[in-house]
Amino acid sequence: MINLFFVTHDFSGVRTYTNELLKYFNKCHNIVVHRIFIGSCDVQFLKIIQIDNIVNIYIPQIQREWKIDTMKYAERCLDLLDPVIRNKKQIIFHLNHPLHKNMGVKAKIRYNAKLVFTYHFLPNSFSCIELSNFAKTELSKKGNPLDKEIINEVDIVFCVTRFAKRMVTMAYNKPTDKVIAIHNGLGNELKVNSVLPLERQKIKQEMGFRKDEKIILFVGRFEKRKGLTYLFRAFNRLCEKYPTVRLVLAGDGEIEDTFRSIPGHWGRITFTGSIPLEVLTKLYSITHIGVIPSIYEQCSYVALEMMQHGLPIVVSGVPGLKELFTDKKNALVVPIHKSSDRQMETELRVPELVKKLETLLENEKLRQKLGENARKQWEQFYTVKQMGEATLKQYCKLIGYPQNEMYVE
Repeated sequence: MINLFFVTHDFSGVRTYTNELLKYFNKCHNIVVHRIFIGSCDVQFLKIIQIDNIVNIYIPQIQREWKIDTMKYAERCLDLLDPVIRNKKQIIFHLNHPLHKNMGVKAKIRYNAKLVFTYHFLPNSFSCIELSNFAKTELSKKGNPLDKEIINEVDIVFCVTRFAKRMVTMAYNKPTDKVIAIHNGLGNELKVNSVLPLERQKIKQEMGFRKDEKIILFVGRFEKRKGLTYLFRAFNRLCEKYPTVRLVLAGDGEIEDTFRSIPGHWGRITFTGSIPLEVLTKLYSITHIGVIPSIYEQCSYVALEMMQHGLPIVVSGVPGLKELFTDKKNALVVPIHKSSDRQMETELRVPELVKKLETLLENEKLRQKLGENARKQWEQFYTVKQMGEATLKQYCKLIGYPQNEMYVE
């Protein structure tokens, strides 16, 4: 029996990663899953709720600085968790943020726990480093000190791209056999299928879009690294040539900065805010082109969603996304370049982004081909089953447990 304590936080792609992985574990035999929310704003006292086979544990936030996982706080968290953990064997703490390090270290000492860390967010500069072919000695100077601390402490580091694995082994000197690349995986809970043309037009009408509009869709947080400035400049040029094109932005974040960077054609841009998955699924079904113009990204869940829905996608060629997409096969890839005015940063060139978007707007057969290939790519490599099996394999290897006893119902 594996006793898994999965320490998480409700933020961005980590939330989706946690939900997808634990849904898979929920169907597995011989693994008891405890999901621990550190610094929860939803409770004032320790709260434990069991949903299906997963024990959800909420530990309240304390009134202090934002770095909630100091050693003293970590000790107090384990004091609260002790009745749940005590006397258990084959314990794994799966950490998902550098600030979880102290809890992991204390759990290793108290309970002989094994430690796993998923490295979700690399320093942005690593994308530029990859372009520059930096020597290992130079790369080791660019790492994040907090990242280095937790990477040195844990037994295994999970990276969500092969690019991240290269960076970890080089920048932090972690042995290669202790760094495992497992791409993110996405389930198909909504049974996503192709939508017939008449149903598509009905959905467009319900959402208030005109019948003839061609929708370009961005999904994600509004922040600098998502490349929205480049997208707005490119869209401004498209509007001058294509009178029926519309840009839809689904998400939230730095909304004021986003508005300030829009150069024109406000009437042809739609902000939905953060929307439920069921609504987003409908939006995917009426989208002509998905766009991911990030200047830094790993194995994006938005990318996997767009692939799952069979969208033709224009994507930036950052190292992580290039593992998912091949230009003209399952997407159109816009090259990234070292920034001309900012050291250790990357950028997109607007004319190159415009050209890729124009190509898809004008070529329906290419849109269909890329969308079909993207869907096949997701089915072959990026399902939650593949992610779950690969993760369980490493758990079993870490504690010497037979993997054939972890089968799924």
